[in-house]
Amino acid sequence: AAAAGGGGGHPWSFVERVRRDMQCLACVSVQMLIPGVRALLLGENSLERRIEVVRRMAAFRQSSLPSCVRHAVSVLLEFKPSVAASYISDLHQHTVLPHAPGPQLSPLFSCFQFPPYFSKLYGFLRMLKQWRNHPPVDEDELGNGSSDPVTADVMQTMRISSSFSIDVAVEASRHQQSQLVSMVAQLLPQLLPLLDAEAFSSLLLPHLMPLFSTAHSTAKVAAEAMCRLFDILSRRLGPHQTSRFFLKPLFGLLELMLHSQPMDDVCCLSLLLSTSFLNQVVNRFGLASFLDHFVPVLINIVTTPIIKKSPHSSPACGGVSSAAGERMLGGDDERDVPSVVRSPFVQLCADALLWLSQLLGPTLSTQHITHAVMNQLYQCFPITADVVTSGRYTSRHAMAAVQCLVNIVILYGEPLLLDDYIKRLLDMVRYNTTTGGVLTIKEQQRIAAALSFFRTLLPLLSQHVLLNCFEDFHQNLFYPTIKLLSSTVHCFPGGAIARSAICHLLVDTLVVLGHRLGRDEAQHLLEFPLQQLFACFDPYAYKQEVDNASSEDRSESPAAIGFEEVKSLFTPALAHWAYIPFCQLIGQIRMRELIINHELIEQMAYGYDTQQHDSKTKLGEEYHSAWNMLAAMSERAPVISSSFNVLAVGETLSDVEEIDGEMFDNITSSLPTMAAATSIPKPDQSTQPWTVSIDNDTALVGDMKELVRDLNPSDQSGSGRPGNIDAAESSTLGADHWNGPTAFTPGGNPDSSSPFFRGVSAVEGHRHLAGSWLDQWHSTLGGRVWPFSFQQRKLQTFGGHSGTVRCLHVHPQEHLLLSGGRDKTVRLWSLANNGDGSSCMSSRLDYRKHAKSVSFVHLVERTGAVASFDGSLHLWDPESGYRLKMMEFSKTAATIAALPAPYPQLVTAASDGTLKFIDVRVGRMQYEFKSLSQGGQVRSLCADAGGHVIAVGYSTGYISLLEQRTGTLLAFWRAHDADVLQIRSPADRHLVTSSTDQTISLWQDNARIASDRVAMFRGHTDPVHCLSFLNEHIVSVSTGSKLGIHSSMDEQASFLSWKIKSELFKGAISSIGVLPMNKLLLLAGDSGQIAMVA
Repeated sequence: AAAAGGGGGHPWSFVERVRRDMQCLACVSVQMLIPGVRALLLGENSLERRIEVVRRMAAFRQSSLPSCVRHAVSVLLEFKPSVAASYISDLHQHTVLPHAPGPQLSPLFSCFQFPPYFSKLYGFLRMLKQWRNHPPVDEDELGNGSSDPVTADVMQTMRISSSFSIDVAVEASRHQQSQLVSMVAQLLPQLLPLLDAEAFSSLLLPHLMPLFSTAHSTAKVAAEAMCRLFDILSRRLGPHQTSRFFLKPLFGLLELMLHSQPMDDVCCLSLLLSTSFLNQVVNRFGLASFLDHFVPVLINIVTTPIIKKSPHSSPACGGVSSAAGERMLGGDDERDVPSVVRSPFVQLCADALLWLSQLLGPTLSTQHITHAVMNQLYQCFPITADVVTSGRYTSRHAMAAVQCLVNIVILYGEPLLLDDYIKRLLDMVRYNTTTGGVLTIKEQQRIAAALSFFRTLLPLLSQHVLLNCFEDFHQNLFYPTIKLLSSTVHCFPGGAIARSAICHLLVDTLVVLGHRLGRDEAQHLLEFPLQQLFACFDPYAYKQEVDNASSEDRSESPAAIGFEEVKSLFTPALAHWAYIPFCQLIGQIRMRELIINHELIEQMAYGYDTQQHDSKTKLGEEYHSAWNMLAAMSERAPVISSSFNVLAVGETLSDVEEIDGEMFDNITSSLPTMAAATSIPKPDQSTQPWTVSIDNDTALVGDMKELVRDLNPSDQSGSGRPGNIDAAESSTLGADHWNGPTAFTPGGNPDSSSPFFRGVSAVEGHRHLAGSWLDQWHSTLGGRVWPFSFQQRKLQTFGGHSGTVRCLHVHPQEHLLLSGGRDKTVRLWSLANNGDGSSCMSSRLDYRKHAKSVSFVHLVERTGAVASFDGSLHLWDPESGYRLKMMEFSKTAATIAALPAPYPQLVTAASDGTLKFIDVRVGRMQYEFKSLSQGGQVRSLCADAGGHVIAVGYSTGYISLLEQRTGTLLAFWRAHDADVLQIRSPADRHLVTSSTDQTISLWQDNARIASDRVAMFRGHTDPVHCLSFLNEHIVSVSTGSKLGIHSSMDEQASFLSWKIKSELFKGAISSIGVLPMNKLLLLAGDSGQIAMVA
């Protein structure tokens, strides 16, 4: 505009432009503030005509304009032309534009009255922008002499921090941003109390949100800002607005943990996984939002390894190229095999999931944590470079995932292990047994995960469970795995190395299971698994494949690849490695009775031993491949004498036939490790044997560490690893260097009185599932199907009140309960499961400073304080019980209600209809409104779910709606024919009311008359005095103590009612509470007891 004015040569061209713009601004203001003006301008197209109409309306209805804009409109629309002309001429003469922000903030020049906080907010945002553009070093820029305390604090903080920002090099930018976060964290607590909700969300937050985004800040700065500022800002937003502003930035930061990060960023990102920050996230987002959005990310971090892929790798083989199978058989070129990058966040996420499982309880933990971890457990077992070089799974992800699952079992007991883990574990071993082809990567990894996880669970299973369930284990786990390993029509994506790893894991699991069962039981139960396993070594079982291999070219078919994998697997090395521990376990005599081809197995084992230890003979070349040796045999007669024996534990020399002492000493004194197998690369001698397993000591915590030490009496070194056998103990076995399959005990029968025999049941825990808690968990194991079915099952009883319990409040996380009663006390309870449901729980904290009966209790999320009401209002700390504030009222309040988060206000209503709004932060009344007195006495009070409307119910059946900020009466109508007993808000802009006329009605807050009712619910024959909501269900209790549930909030809702059994709950129900996530109810009555029911 200035350029156009200068080009015209006449100074008034610029003034005319300014006058027209200011008049347009005034027209817009009048149209917004005076009703009806906009309708008059619908047919006017000329700007001059529109300005004239607005000028006349503003002059005629000047009193309708708010006082803050009345003077500005009169000047801009030139009600007094001389004043307006002199005003604009003066502006032009001094070259000060009225729309510049600086002059508008000054009371000498401004035409508009800005809010009192605006100057402080503008100063904060100005300093924030200056900090981002360049570091402040000039004293004039730092605002010396500022009279505003907040602005002065901003200036002083920037002055102190300016020394860090003088260096404008690129390397200093991250440090400057970190200093910016510190400055904002220091100043926000002073600025936020001055701002209203609109200024906070519309003016301040848009300038702060770039700090949390990795698109505008580094990961380190964004994580630091999230840790330091999230709780401060989210307290003002509430759950809905917190999800709107912070869900995407926080989700993006958590997703960064799925990828490799620099160490500087790792330290800051790790703070997001601390229990203190996660507790803030649960509180601010809400439990449901946290479970839906953040728990899946934590589980993905635990179960998804960061795999560094080779450019030559093939996705079809899980990162292993098509030629990798040949290299796995002994080649040196392993460039195509991917490797796992250890993530530093895995253990932190596992600890976070364990903390969350303690908070959620058994039902939600199973539905949202254990099921998801079990479904993704296979991802922890990829075929990577670590497996190829070391011959074992060393993934930190596998250890963390299994540890998390085991710790949850220890927390909630054996039922979780038997009815959930074992069933899902057996479902992992699923593959197509009818047709051949290549297994999928998922099927291959699921089998490895199932065997490894089953081995880890063995110390948690009692002897009784093992004996009863062994047939299921064999039919659904061992036999399918053996059948797959010996199948020539199935090809593994990971090639021979994957087949070999799974086979050795199977042998190791069977050995551990045998030691867990004890020698006597193992001799009987392991008969079929051992027969099926060692039958795979017989080449006659593959005669058809051998014949087909010589008659046609099958080198590229899956069957041919599978046949080569089987040949490279069942070697003398594997026979030696598998046969010896079973002989030690159940004795060689019993092994010969069980295994049909025992002579062949002993021959292969002896040949392998000779190959390894007799360097002067050519037997090593002859027995290098078992298939070469066995193909040359014309019949099944053994090549070596039948004197090949292994002395089992508990046997004496007289128990074994034809022992050749020299041969026995030669074999048992230098038993080789699996690392020497010809089918795999030889790992470092310092590594553990090829057992694809998880360290059981790292997988157990707390009392289970003692259990592991009891399982292995020979391990006195304190290592806690059940597989370690001291040299002194191993010498009694005749195997000083044995490094074969891991076992908990060297053999023998476990003592039935030891924890080893009893499993996880030996670990006492008050949260173990039992009784009614176990029945409830079983009913929700597959996910409860709506509509809700009330089963009248008592889960917990809370006793302590000596009179009627008048009010209940459930913490949003559903782990704490507040109750108030006629005994003048408020009690804090834990809702965690305890025992079998028959015990009576005591309160965690009692608040006893009330002088009258307590009728209302509420936890204010904004401040964390508890507000309880007995005619006077008490504010106190729920951690210590210390009273923070007490307020007395001149008029006796008939009822009280809390505004939803993030509002820190409570509203009380006197009998005459006077509403008082109390700010919990300062503990004093903010303002009061007067509702209609013709409605009668106030019976009930409620704020809608959005906090915008206050609903008041009267004794005459009328309901009035008032605007929360201004007190404007929005509606007043007769909703019922009698007293309005309850008003509740299930969602924004909706209300549900009940009355002594035995009806329940659903209304929108724009209702004006009774015909505007959305729905009417009938069913109860008595008045309903308790109302609550369970998702889409309406839960109600009548004065006759009948519980009713309407299935939905519409006219087609079905209704079910129950008469509460006396053994479930005694007395009349006075109050109810709902746990919507757990789908449980809390019933409180005149006896002083509270019952948690399902």
